[in-house]
Amino acid sequence: MLQTTIQTLRKSLSSVAPRIVELSLNAGATEADIVRFEQTIGKTLPEDFKELYRSINGNKDDENYGNFFYGYVLNSIDESIANWNFRKDFSKGFDTIPLNHFHPQIDGSNLYNSNWLEIGNTSGRDGLFIDLAPTEWGTYGQIIFLEATENIGVLVANSTQQLLEQFVSDLDNGRYYLAEDALDDGNHWLETKDDIDLLKKAYDLKEGIV
Repeated sequence: MLQTTIQTLRKSLSSVAPRIVELSLNAGATEADIVRFEQTIGKTLPEDFKELYRSINGNKDDENYGNFFYGYVLNSIDESIANWNFRKDFSKGFDTIPLNHFHPQIDGSNLYNSNWLEIGNTSGRDGLFIDLAPTEWGTYGQIIFLEATENIGVLVANSTQQLLEQFVSDLDNGRYYLAEDALDDGNHWLETKDDIDLLKKAYDLKEGIV
């Protein structure tokens, strides 16, 4: 079922940003890559997450500077491992930092939770993560967004499958468009409409706006 969703995603993304599909998606990860990821973090990854990475092992930018879910660059497995190691080592230098605002499905006790694996980034501290230690109200493998200035955690999707399906729906319904400044340089880079902007969702959560 997930492979069908990924094929549909490629078609939907091609209608908005064909250069991302043609030039900005890495080939799939090997089983050895996935096993190495699981051994590094000491956790089993959800099957739908592994299936995504068997098809697309992150973004590449050598021919087109492109991105993916919610306008974030999709990490490769190597990039996710490097970020996990960085967050783990970086957090050793100070006391635990809790989130200030977060959905109840998210354990907000530690901004540098080692059970959160970054899968999408914008070259800053904010990012998309797969959550392998949700609260009792959450789901193993849920997708969350972390805003790391105000320390806010937003539930984005209950699973990788749901994340992909929502991406397709948002592409088909005009919630993504190409950034004009990137087009000037010949790149297809996705921007989002306000109603799916993750930073806006984070700040709405902070202000108590549902």
